[in-house]
Amino acid sequence: MIRTASNLNRRFVVGVALGIAFIAGAVFAITRPKPENLLKLTVPCADFEETVRAMGVVEAARFEKLRAPSAPYERQVTWLVEEGTRVKKGDLIAQFDIADVERNWERETEHVQRIEYRQEEAKADWSVQLFEENIKRDKESERNEFAQLKYKRTQQEPPLPKEIGVTEKDKQERLVDEAKRRISQVERQRNIDIGRRTWWLKYRQGKTQEVKDMMEQYEVRAPIDSIVVYPLIPINGLIKKTETGDLLNREQPFAQLPDLNSLIVKLGVEEYRVQKIEEGTQAHFRSRAYPMKEFVGKVISVSHMASNDLFHDGRRLFEVIVAVDNVASTGLKVGMVVEASLVVAKHPQVYAFPRDYVVQDEKGKWLEIETATGRTERRSIEKAMLTDDFVLLPQRDGEKAPLTVVYRPSKHVGDASLHPAR
Repeated sequence: MIRTASNLNRRFVVGVALGIAFIAGAVFAITRPKPENLLKLTVPCADFEETVRAMGVVEAARFEKLRAPSAPYERQVTWLVEEGTRVKKGDLIAQFDIADVERNWERETEHVQRIEYRQEEAKADWSVQLFEENIKRDKESERNEFAQLKYKRTQQEPPLPKEIGVTEKDKQERLVDEAKRRISQVERQRNIDIGRRTWWLKYRQGKTQEVKDMMEQYEVRAPIDSIVVYPLIPINGLIKKTETGDLLNREQPFAQLPDLNSLIVKLGVEEYRVQKIEEGTQAHFRSRAYPMKEFVGKVISVSHMASNDLFHDGRRLFEVIVAVDNVASTGLKVGMVVEASLVVAKHPQVYAFPRDYVVQDEKGKWLEIETATGRTERRSIEKAMLTDDFVLLPQRDGEKAPLTVVYRPSKHVGDASLHPAR
């Protein structure tokens, strides 16, 4: 019995010991620090191009504007080519209702015909009047010839018949002169009247031709090879694109044809980045339509005023315009979205690390650099240059090998002070 009790005591002690060991192991497993997932990045010393990234769209620097007719008649759109259609010079773009112009042209034509008829009547009347005056002149001339003969016969007669002959001769000469003056007067009156009528006829013919020319305006054709774009315009109190049935104002622009040989890229850049960009800055960009193809250009304009963001409501961006090199062979089209990188500075022989690798504590801002022996050391970034995304460490004397920076998630909690205010 005593031996059996001893065995029980030993078993109890062993069980308690095992239980304590199990609990201790469980506590240790729970409380021990988990191994940290370290990230390492090795960077060689090399020349670094500082860039500013931005998004934008392809547009045309020049547009041919298509306008509604200048005619003072109704201008209702009856047909439009579909937006985005590629057209050639001379192709029909739009048609307007020509009925009102045709009615006015018909009225003008009838008016001209009435004027021509009245002019012919006036010419006939003046011809009759001149004919009558010429007959009167001819009669007076015959009487004058008879008076001249009578005057010659009376030269050898007594004074009284002689004086009568002289009087009749003078009278007939005056009558002939008066008949000639009447003819001259009628001719002047005729010329004035016919000239006035001719001028009025030409004036009305010109007006009629103007109306006829206006009829040609009611068919709008492409002046260049391009793509049809309908911008938003005010129509009857609304801001909208032109549609069939709309009534437009005189010479109101309703369509645009971009000059496809004058493509540019309009970028939107944040305020804290735009001051780094100036005219002549080199730009590299890719279009979503050609993601594997890189295009090159140069900045030709930087806006001094902010405008609304093309891609995000509520943001204000500065417009940067880039001219595209060899635009004819790029395949770019108006409206394509691009992502661009603008080269704003070049830094020779530096180590470029992402800004997320920077650690900040009470001792300052630093990078954890792994040495050749496998240990780590702190490298202060006080003398480093900061770009939007990178920390640029200068090369130390005699330092040529690549540097490896260590990223510890427990220490990298983010540092808003590293980033410029947005």
